[in-house]
Amino acid sequence: MQLPHAVSVDENSIGGLAMNVAIYDTSASDQPGFLGVRPVGSINLTSLMNWVLSGLFVQDSNYAVIPMDQTPLANEFEMFDASPVHVIVDLFGAFIAPNATALDCVTLYNASATSVPAGTDACANPHPLVPLPMRLRRAVRQELRGE
Repeated sequence: MQLPHAVSVDENSIGGLAMNVAIYDTSASDQPGFLGVRPVGSINLTSLMNWVLSGLFVQDSNYAVIPMDQTPLANEFEMFDASPVHVIVDLFGAFIAPNATALDCVTLYNASATSVPAGTDACANPHPLVPLPMRLRRAVRQELRGE
């Protein structure tokens, strides 16, 4: 089925999923029970929901934004529980992981600035550095503080 406003996204670019997770029919589970959702490979043991009753009509749900596994593995997230339970997952949206961008560097030495264009390699001058004049030191500190 083709959705009219669907956007194609590479599965490895998804950084997180917004989802509602519901449980029902805890009759086969021990009391109390829990369910957690985490990225594949994570050792996080935090529960997304907990229940204290076992029964056919026991229900609960919770909303969460779950980070995704960013390795090339096929599985992105996993659920873990204390005992068997039925689960329904409704996906509301996806967050695209940020892409790394090249740095735009400026190297200061000998009281002069050298711009290094993004995407190029640069090597620091092997000569000993000359201390910056005090006014330039203050300017650099102010720039780093965002003043």
